[in-house]
Amino acid sequence: MAKKKITTEEEALAAVRKDGDALENVPEEFKTAEVCLEAVKEDIRAFQYVPEKLIAKSPKEFGAICLEAVKQDRDALQYVPKALLKEVRSRVKDMTKIDIRALTEEEIRFEFYELAERELNSVPPDTPKRNNSVESDFVTDTITVFVTIPDHREVPKSITLKFTNIGTSAEQREAVINCEGRVSKGELGGIVILHASPGKPRIGQRYRQKAEITFNFENRSETLVCPISRTTTFSMCFYDAYEGRSGKPDSLGDIDEFPG
Repeated sequence: MAKKKITTEEEALAAVRKDGDALENVPEEFKTAEVCLEAVKEDIRAFQYVPEKLIAKSPKEFGAICLEAVKQDRDALQYVPKALLKEVRSRVKDMTKIDIRALTEEEIRFEFYELAERELNSVPPDTPKRNNSVESDFVTDTITVFVTIPDHREVPKSITLKFTNIGTSAEQREAVINCEGRVSKGELGGIVILHASPGKPRIGQRYRQKAEITFNFENRSETLVCPISRTTTFSMCFYDAYEGRSGKPDSLGDIDEFPG
């Protein structure tokens, strides 16, 4: 059967949302940024049919899509355009992540890229050996959360994520993620992962975190259970994950190398 000829941008959008590879058959006049972005979201291999001028015009948008694809499957790097490859490789390399799985096989990923130093005491800029007098917290940038629901499970209407620091900071974040499919994405504000005392070396007190994840269905709620402890709390430590990524697993107390 001959493929139906695409005669409008609306038809092009409908086609690529169903099959990203359909971008190959979209007439050039309908290969708009929106159509191409939708095609690549559906299938990163559709990049081969995206006009180079669009990639150059919208590098951030296309780069974000590339990054999401490569996070899920590193083999997707082979489809990333050369103009975006360096940036995508750099961001994937710098990513700190924690992957956990619920008893019912939902996959949850927490990830962030940077830490920022938040000074807690006021020390004048011209103070001699100022760094040895500053008490600080080191805080993650935005934490991105991905939840993947297996085929045998019902997709909820939304997911409530409660995130708590275990330690003197006692920080807590909460977010609601609206679900539109089996893979959902949400964001949490930054949270303290290390407290640094004044002095040299600046001794660090790391914090552990716990996450409570609740699925909200039409008429009920269901809290995910951790398969190891059989509790409703996922325990993790972003400090350990950060150190592991940085290749410094034994560097507690030497925090001067942290970005900030």
